[in-house]
Amino acid sequence: MNSELIVSSSYNDLIESALMGVTNRHTYRAYSRHLRDFLQYHEQQGQPPITRTEIQGFMSSLISAGKSPQSANQALSSIKRLAEVLLDLQYIDETTAARIERTRGVRVLGRKTGNWLSERQAADLVNQPDDSLRGMRDQAILAIAYGAALRRSEIVNLKVEDVKYVAPKDTWVIQVLRGKHNRTREAPIGEDTKYYIDRWIEAAGLESGWIFPCMDRNTMELDLAQHIHPATIFEIVRKYAGPLGLDAAPHDLRRSGAKNMYEAGGDLIQISALLGHSDLKTTQTYLGVSIDYENAPSKLLKFRKPASA
Repeated sequence: MNSELIVSSSYNDLIESALMGVTNRHTYRAYSRHLRDFLQYHEQQGQPPITRTEIQGFMSSLISAGKSPQSANQALSSIKRLAEVLLDLQYIDETTAARIERTRGVRVLGRKTGNWLSERQAADLVNQPDDSLRGMRDQAILAIAYGAALRRSEIVNLKVEDVKYVAPKDTWVIQVLRGKHNRTREAPIGEDTKYYIDRWIEAAGLESGWIFPCMDRNTMELDLAQHIHPATIFEIVRKYAGPLGLDAAPHDLRRSGAKNMYEAGGDLIQISALLGHSDLKTTQTYLGVSIDYENAPSKLLKFRKPASA
């Protein structure tokens, strides 16, 4: 039995072996990141024999670092796959492997709603990209995901013509023609979101068609006939969130934008309309809003007939 585990140069081989059969590239990327973090944690511990206790310690460190229970549990799933490889390589015995397999994840309280970013965190994220053509594109995408609270499937389908000025209301809106369940709605946007959209459109020389056409990774040449894939938006958010220490996905920007609007005084019904929700309960879940019994608006209604003198 080999009690000492691998050196850093072997990480890639171990990770590739552990992730054989994982076909979804986003899952593969996430699992790979978790395994690399765990193996580095293992090195920092002095490379003791891997046990369930060490894995539980790693999980606790993730939660202490601000990772969500869902992220910690995803890390555990990846480590369980690694344990199967370690058993085959005789780094751990069958008893240890069985104990690792039985390791429980972090308890998730309530309904999973994802992560919320503070206004400061969201602003830092949107302002991460550089001033290259790709950076300006990425910044516009982040600005729309957060500032207009659009889904990534809606962002990729946006056209230049969908950004409209509503004169009577003195407001710019994004007309979402291809929303969820094919619903059409208008999403008003603030001046910051409009600024980043205009900056990108001008730099790219776009006059009509897709706002976010495909871009060559090397030359940054645009293919105006095709729009980017939703997976690209996922990669963009992860790319800029990582250096900030944020565990964020595109939908987290949408829900964060909505919640920060609400906390800034936005009306719940208007935010629900902006999000394209057909049920106000869905919006409440997004925002983490519960009934304020002490200040319930129903108490404002007065309609009882006065008692006769």
